[in-house]
Amino acid sequence: MLSKTKIQILPYTFFFPTIIIAAALPIIIYFAAFATKTKPAPAVGATPDADIIPEGLPSTAGYPFSRTLYRDQWYSYAIYWNIINQGTIDEAVDAVTVLTGPERMSDAHALRFAWAGIGWGKSMLEADFTVCHMDPRKSNREDETLSADVHEHYTQQKYAAPLRYKGPYNITTGVQGGYRNGQFLCHWQRRTRSTVSYLTSVDVDANTDMLWAFNPRSDYNYRKECFTYHEENHRGRIRANLAGGQMVMESNTYRLLDKQIHGGGMALIWMIIFPLSIFYARYLRSTFRWIIVHITIQCLGIVGMIAFLAVILNAYINFTIPHAIVGLVIFGLIAAQLTLGVFNALGLAFEKYDRIRKWIQKFHYLIGGTLLVLAAIQVGLGLDILYPWIEPRVPALWVLYFTVIVFWVTSFIFAEAWHQAKMKRKDPGMHQPWDVVKANMKPNGPDVKQKGARVIDVPLDNVGSNDTLLAPSMRTFSWQSLHQAVLDGELLVVGNRRYVYDISQWIKSHPGGQIILYAVVGTDISNDYFHEAGFDASEFTPKKAIPANKGHRTRDARPLQRESTIVPRRPRDSAIELFQSQFSQTQLTEEDWKKILRSRRTHVHTRLAIQKLASLLIGELPPPSYELAPTDAFDAHEFRRFAITAKTLLTANNIRTPVYSLRLCHIYPHTTVGTPPTILPGQSIEIQARIDGEWVSRYYTPTSGDMNAFEIAVKVVPDGLMSKWLAKQKPGDRQFKVRGPFGAPIVGPGRVLSGCGVVRGANGGRENGIPEEIVMIAAGSGLSPFLQAIKHLLLPLGQPLMIAAEHFPAADDELELYPGDFVYTTYHYNDGWALGTVAHTGQNGIFPLAVTFPPFNDSNRPFRITLINCVHSLEDVYGGEIFTGAKLSYPDLIDVHHFVEALQPRDVARDDGVEFGTLHAGRADRQKLLQVLDGKRLGEETAEGGIVTKAIVCGPPTFNSLVVDALTDAGATQAEVAVLLPDRCVGVEAFNG
Repeated sequence: MLSKTKIQILPYTFFFPTIIIAAALPIIIYFAAFATKTKPAPAVGATPDADIIPEGLPSTAGYPFSRTLYRDQWYSYAIYWNIINQGTIDEAVDAVTVLTGPERMSDAHALRFAWAGIGWGKSMLEADFTVCHMDPRKSNREDETLSADVHEHYTQQKYAAPLRYKGPYNITTGVQGGYRNGQFLCHWQRRTRSTVSYLTSVDVDANTDMLWAFNPRSDYNYRKECFTYHEENHRGRIRANLAGGQMVMESNTYRLLDKQIHGGGMALIWMIIFPLSIFYARYLRSTFRWIIVHITIQCLGIVGMIAFLAVILNAYINFTIPHAIVGLVIFGLIAAQLTLGVFNALGLAFEKYDRIRKWIQKFHYLIGGTLLVLAAIQVGLGLDILYPWIEPRVPALWVLYFTVIVFWVTSFIFAEAWHQAKMKRKDPGMHQPWDVVKANMKPNGPDVKQKGARVIDVPLDNVGSNDTLLAPSMRTFSWQSLHQAVLDGELLVVGNRRYVYDISQWIKSHPGGQIILYAVVGTDISNDYFHEAGFDASEFTPKKAIPANKGHRTRDARPLQRESTIVPRRPRDSAIELFQSQFSQTQLTEEDWKKILRSRRTHVHTRLAIQKLASLLIGELPPPSYELAPTDAFDAHEFRRFAITAKTLLTANNIRTPVYSLRLCHIYPHTTVGTPPTILPGQSIEIQARIDGEWVSRYYTPTSGDMNAFEIAVKVVPDGLMSKWLAKQKPGDRQFKVRGPFGAPIVGPGRVLSGCGVVRGANGGRENGIPEEIVMIAAGSGLSPFLQAIKHLLLPLGQPLMIAAEHFPAADDELELYPGDFVYTTYHYNDGWALGTVAHTGQNGIFPLAVTFPPFNDSNRPFRITLINCVHSLEDVYGGEIFTGAKLSYPDLIDVHHFVEALQPRDVARDDGVEFGTLHAGRADRQKLLQVLDGKRLGEETAEGGIVTKAIVCGPPTFNSLVVDALTDAGATQAEVAVLLPDRCVGVEAFNG
């Protein structure tokens, strides 16, 4: 027995890991802010006094080059410089910086703990700096000269005070500096060649990117240094040719406002818009057009991202910092996510994308969750650049940042908990009678959860008795009228085999896509709507594996015994019933079951989804009677859904019209009672599918099986819309709508081959009504009903065969049989041997069919089958294993003739009289047909007044006319000829299609 299989809901796969990671974001941000900065080796023996330069006011006289960098009513900042030792290893920039403010220390704008610096690079995010500090340890008396410190600093890759470099590879030397009477001067020399990456080398003969900044009244920062943020206007960018004495002031450094707009816009998109869209899609997907809302919000977010990115495109971007790197990764993932989103949406509507949609969906969810986490980190990194966590100039922004994260994490956790507790429903089962459901329902109460009960969220007050309508004012349907409404363009489904819903509003918003909705239109969706994929796994018992037939066996050559004196050993009725019950329940293999589960799209829908479905109620299927309401009784006009579980090419693949054998299995084989035990020869089933936006129906004749599992032969013709479409399908990929069987059987219970009279059969004395001669004439795919008939008449399964001659086993897997024994056949090897069970002992084994009475035969007057098959080439012949199996089992009961229009010499060499029968070159014209029909006793009558020969024709109309004329010329009467027309069932469009 198989264990119960559960469908994995894709959003759960990545949802909870995303929440956990998001909850850990504060820690991630904290470490990301500090772990990514450069950490040079500390200087050995460095002390706080190491960078204090000799006190004094250096002279600016003698410097060939100078530039005033800033001037307003309070302050000015200038630099004087020269290049010393030019062209040597000791080449250096010799410079004096002069920061001037009010002379009196008591002035509110006087320099106090001031700093002034020059940066080497394009941006504060990558440059290193030479910075002069007023010594805060000295008193601020008016008449006193204050000392100065000169430090080298390297960037933290954010707009925070650069970190002091303490060696050992310093390239800046302080010469002299100090403050007096409102002037802060600093003389330093900086070598142009650096041996470490975090201190920039300078080419004095080329244009050099430089920065300048100062703070006239600094305060202590988090490192207890007088080195706090400069004002917005106390900074700038220059491009200098130092050796040439040129220093050009460029437009002010990239505007802070642009960066604020960029950061604020990105934060709005990633912290509000995108999470809102995901939240809506996750928890409000039961609303109509939810996917339109989701896609619209996402697209607006992407457009906003592009716009806010454009704001800073003219700014310098350092692609070595984490914020830029993560940004590139995010934009790459956005491109992938957008592509996946497009294909995911296409997969909802188009079959070719639906095949890979589950993988697209998995990656879509994975990348979506990853993007949310990365974006939250990215917003934190960007915020840390503009307003560093270690030096928060606007702490409210950090409070808002973490508040939004906590809000969304909390919202998702509580929404998911509520969703699981209030909206998620357990699999309630589907098999208990309706009165059990009603007995357990409470007025306006929750849905029933009793195992095996159908469920519908309709208050008890609104549920009528079984023989009354729920709402008499609503439309009423039969399965036939429901089918016609679907053909007329309505999108209707049935729930609980009674209630009809219009799902047209869902067609573009269903989370499972349009394909599955179109697949279920016109069918009962109860199992899909209330179940998980493996809900009925406990009811499945796999068919036993078929043992291999050993190659040493040979066909029994003894003549078949048909002596009426054999006394049959009748099996007990209980044994017959047990075998037939087990045989009917075990025709699905494990491979069938795997493909069935794969094709199912079941989902235990939430209460909200059920409420939405209830609002779509438009009518009912009135129950046929009180006792049957509601019922699982079989109705041939009801479309049920099947899956292809096996696909085999029966002909060569390179021919114009290849033929495939498709095995189709009902995807809910345990939910319908009263299914016909078999599909009889001559009956057909209707397959309906939506192809290129149109409903297409075709009728096929199964070669074997019943309405739980059957096989059809599909001939792929160039203009065959359905046949080409079926040939492309892969086992387990999708569901197919099937109904039937339709048509009067040409042979079987309750249907004799007309006019043949009544005879007594040797197998239990049953009336079989089969003539002595059966002539089957086919062209093209018209062969299918005859293959079905041959298997039914000569190679049936589950039927008792009476033993006509002794058989003693030559191997341990063979049965010992005696005349009069009955054997139930369970498998045909199509080589004259079969697998079966002895009725009175229950022993299983292999036996030769040559020792049995043929099924449906009579000891005094056996029937004989003549099959005439007309094809274009020998490669068009299919069903060869059936011909071979029948001929090796009962060689005196079947003759096969193939008329091959394009017969090749090599084909004649293959005529071994078994697999291909007798080959005839050329088309089957009147004269050739008459030659084969000679001796078939057409026109004769039996002693009881019945016909001796029955001829059945199946092929294209022109072929049928030709054959009927030939039969008439051969002496056949009207009663002896039956024609299976392509339109024998209402709605057939093309027999070969």
